[in-house]
Amino acid sequence: MEPLVSIIIPAYNRANTIVTALESIRKQTYRNWEAVVVDDGSTDNTGEIVNQVANNDVRIHLIRHENNRGGQAARNTGIKAAKGEWIAFLDSDDEYLPDSLQVRLAATEKDKVSVVHSGCYVVQDDGIKKIYGLPGNTGGGQVYKKLLNNEGPVFPGLFVSKKAFRKINYLDERIVAFQEWDTVIRLARHYTFGFVPQPTFIYYARISPDRISSGWIKGALGYKMIVHKHFIPILLYGGPSALAKHYKNVAFWYKNGGDYRAAFWYSLISKTYTFLEVPRKIMSKIKKVLLSGKGK
Repeated sequence: MEPLVSIIIPAYNRANTIVTALESIRKQTYRNWEAVVVDDGSTDNTGEIVNQVANNDVRIHLIRHENNRGGQAARNTGIKAAKGEWIAFLDSDDEYLPDSLQVRLAATEKDKVSVVHSGCYVVQDDGIKKIYGLPGNTGGGQVYKKLLNNEGPVFPGLFVSKKAFRKINYLDERIVAFQEWDTVIRLARHYTFGFVPQPTFIYYARISPDRISSGWIKGALGYKMIVHKHFIPILLYGGPSALAKHYKNVAFWYKNGGDYRAAFWYSLISKTYTFLEVPRKIMSKIKKVLLSGKGK
């Protein structure tokens, strides 16, 4: 019997965490799944460890990239190789809660949707488990406009029909950070979202050493790429104020990465769009007054 759900796990040098991720899948209450681990050119023994686990569970498969191609390329490789009708994701240093697949699959059937996302717990370096607020800001329904204005669901919370990924021509491998935000914007343009508010996975927000400098710069670049890619829809649906907010965030990431020149520049762009919002609001008020006058 072919699996109904394929779980895609991109992995790069995750020998220390991959077993926990895989065991959380093996403990699922829903059983008709396959796990596709894409070893993205690891230089440690990640692949060997995956094969050891796979020896005890034929539902686990390993695909290797000869070279490190990045998370998006690894996910695309996994999606294209998947046998299931539904695609789920798990990062190699996170873990599912036991009913993760079951509740999200049930939501697709209940709401008749092709995309579901869920709540989650986040654990930071202090080790305290908390509810992660970001997915709940998106909710379900027609969420395209919301996602143009704010970041959205993260990959491990997504549960998507494989047909939907074919529809959007898979993931954009050019995006260097905030890849899930670009992905859900593109999905939301075509599909209604379902939402499971209960946490279905644990996201470990570990702070790596490169986050101090290069990680912040990478985040700034990725955020900027998404804003530029979706610039026209952001402007149409959110106006100059939405662009002002986004460029302020880009400036924040550059500042934390130590690139103060770029931070100053994007802060200036943010202020420019804030200024452009003023005449738009004035024109909107004038339009309301004129329309109210016609109604008398």
